[in-house]
Amino acid sequence: MTGKGYFGGQPKAKESSGIAYQGQSYTGNPTMSVNNNYGGGGAGHGSPKFGSTGGGGGGYGTRGDNGETLKYRSNTFNGGIGGDTYGDPSLKVLHLGSGGGSGHPSYNYNGYKGGNGGGAIKIITDKLVIEKNGWIICDGESGSFVRRQPLVSGNGGGSGGSIHIICEQLENDGVIRAKGGKGSDKGKYECSNGGKGGYGRIRIDYPPNCPIFRPGTIEPEIGYSKW
Repeated sequence: MTGKGYFGGQPKAKESSGIAYQGQSYTGNPTMSVNNNYGGGGAGHGSPKFGSTGGGGGGYGTRGDNGETLKYRSNTFNGGIGGDTYGDPSLKVLHLGSGGGSGHPSYNYNGYKGGNGGGAIKIITDKLVIEKNGWIICDGESGSFVRRQPLVSGNGGGSGGSIHIICEQLENDGVIRAKGGKGSDKGKYECSNGGKGGYGRIRIDYPPNCPIFRPGTIEPEIGYSKW
């Protein structure tokens, strides 16, 4: 379910100034804005006067990171704002992870896409066994690779999605994970890195007399609840 959530901000064509696109979130489609789209990461912006800035990471269980600040000569220019948190730890609603914002392109090169958010999965079973090297993963995607192109900034990573498990026994020797994607590195010269996506949400419900409960590796490790 990696990258099966809301879409990352779409790339913008060659342009020396302006704003790229935010990441998508539960509120609907993104616009061209440095501010976040609630959970969606804000977009990078650019100008011939200073270059370009990176997109913000998507948020969900935790906030996404802002796009890196660009310091050019004596001035400072902010990257896209990281996405906000939403939903709640009870996971009564299984939200998808939000997309990261797109970094701004230069006038010679096209921009690249922000990472998609993670998907959502709910498992109800008597006994759940995850073997070694097995996994249940709803990660956000990393921002698209910029390929070291001049003046093109990095893209925000998508946030992790949702995993809700209801079981009477759990034996986990693998991984249960819903983390954010990495922000992609910047190109060359006056540009900045994209922000990392925030964590998703994980909840595991089990009975108080559970005969076997071995949670193993869980990231983020939150949201346990006895019936």
